[in-house]
Amino acid sequence: MKLVVEHVRDITQIRKAEQKRSELKSQLRQARKMESLGTMAGEIAHNFNNILGVIVGFAQLAKDAGQKGEPSMADLEQILLAADRARKTVRQILTFSRKVELEFKPLNLNRTIRTTLGLLQSTMPDNIKLVAKTDSELKPVNGDQVSLEQILLNLAGNAKDAMPKGGTFEITTRNLRLDQNECRLLAGVEPGPFVLLEVSDSGRGMDQDTIKHMFEPFFTTKKRNKGTGLGLSSVYGIIKSHHGAIECASRPGMGTKFKIYIPALKRAKIDTERSLKISNLPRGNETVLVVDHEEEMLVITKRILEKQGYEVITKDSSNEALETYFKLPRIIDLIILNVGIPGLGGHAFLQELRSFDPQAKVLITSGTLPEKKLRSALDQGALGFLGKPFKQLSLLKAVRQILDNPDQPSAFSKASV
Repeated sequence: MKLVVEHVRDITQIRKAEQKRSELKSQLRQARKMESLGTMAGEIAHNFNNILGVIVGFAQLAKDAGQKGEPSMADLEQILLAADRARKTVRQILTFSRKVELEFKPLNLNRTIRTTLGLLQSTMPDNIKLVAKTDSELKPVNGDQVSLEQILLNLAGNAKDAMPKGGTFEITTRNLRLDQNECRLLAGVEPGPFVLLEVSDSGRGMDQDTIKHMFEPFFTTKKRNKGTGLGLSSVYGIIKSHHGAIECASRPGMGTKFKIYIPALKRAKIDTERSLKISNLPRGNETVLVVDHEEEMLVITKRILEKQGYEVITKDSSNEALETYFKLPRIIDLIILNVGIPGLGGHAFLQELRSFDPQAKVLITSGTLPEKKLRSALDQGALGFLGKPFKQLSLLKAVRQILDNPDQPSAFSKASV
């Protein structure tokens, strides 16, 4: 009997020790997570301060030139480019936090690489050589442009840290076909045509234990306050969202090579939206009701639309906007609604509007809108979504498309942030 009691006591002590160990591990993970989030916040603040510095600097130069009667288009263009960098930075953060839906469309990875290399030219040290060997006959993929750029930027950042004394960072692309046996080794992909993206560096390399854990969230080999451990975890998540796969080959002192497999499209028309200009869009004469609690956005949206020929009514309250539409239902042709507006709120606004006029045309906008809420708004009758900040061309295209083709699914029904 005594032996039984001792045995039970031992088991109880073991379980308590295991529970204590589990709690300590959980606390350690949480501490590392908070430290990583703090580091990431610092990196984000650093990036935005750099961008704001560019915007403020060139805005001041443009203002000085304007006061002299010599407006500088080059300075204004630099402001727009910096703002676009900020927009993409926000999109990357939202993509990682799953607060925005990826915007998939046919694209050529070679174009993505060219864009990314342009960014890397100014961030990589002079002692690191950038090399791109791309297949001119590369097949298109169904991808999210910003996310694919994020993959390359993350891998480039790791490569930079792995080559403190310099080296080579190389990106290559080619077409290939994977059979059933090859897909078994990669896991999660189906046999068929693929685009292979290879990213390699001549840095210090990694051991097998590091490779085993490198895609885990918050795992990092960098020194304290030097990395978040989110980069490769984010890369892995993006590739999986593209129904692709990733492999890594590395040895200490021998560099690192990542192989990324993304399903190729057999036939697809690559987006050539860049070539479209505002002057090519038909002018409008319809009446648009713009509803937004941000005064600056009301002013900007009103000016853009009026310049294109539209009559514009602005309201900073959802209740006032509804009252206006109830009075002028046959005059207002389109409502542009910030779905996050306080008061009645965007979703309640849509319900009230639909109960009064099921044929009302609505384009919703938002700085951040989770996919679930976006789908809900579209189900409630919104005909499209335009993420903030938006460009003039994006706004005018969305407005024209909804006015001309209200029965067709809007190409702007996904976040453009």
